Amino acid sequence: QASAQLETLDATRGAVDALSLPLPQMAAWYSGAIRELIEVGSALRGAVDFPRSERLMGVYAALIEAKERAGLERAMGANGFGAGRFEPAVYDRFHDLAIRQDVYLDSAEATAGEAVREAVAAFRASPESAEVARMRAVAADGVRLGFIAGVTGAQWFDASTARIAQIKRLEDGIADELQAEAGADAAAAGTRLAVTLGALLATMLVAGL
Repeated sequence: QASAQLETLDATRGAVDALSLPLPQMAAWYSGAIRELIEVGSALRGAVDFPRSERLMGVYAALIEAKERAGLERAMGANGFGAGRFEPAVYDRFHDLAIRQDVYLDSAEATAGEAVREAVAAFRASPESAEVARMRAVAADGVRLGFIAGVTGAQWFDASTARIAQIKRLEDGIADELQAEAGADAAAAGTRLAVTLGALLATMLVAGL
């Protein structure tokens, strides 16, 4: 199923770029596609016998989960900021997605080694994260006031995209470590799991999700 979802990726991205895909359909497609990949990764985690591989897979899965929710938050924010006000249901979802990202980032930090913990902490303290936090505060004020002042839909989208790109870089760094670990595992144990793991990572990286 994950492979079938990825076959429609280019067409979906084209529709998003052309602004021809309604928000609910866009959110549903990306959520479904990423969920399929996460489930494959989770299944592999259960099959990994190597402690470091297990830890890295845990961090990788947490970052994917955080990035998925950042993408959905971007869509919800574009809706509210673009309209000049947040409907209550849209803001509730927007706020919930921000909280869930923090939960997954906390999980990644708790699971990771020192270098990755420092990288996640640096991301959370970055100017890109600070700008998104500022705009989230504007949205919260807007709910109380009944209108949004000072942030457009395009500004939010660009700021959120820059932050998502940072999460993707963190994810890619873990993917590189996992690929190296897979090679070491293959050399040590002669297992076919390493080949499967490498194929999964390559699929995710090509998809760019």
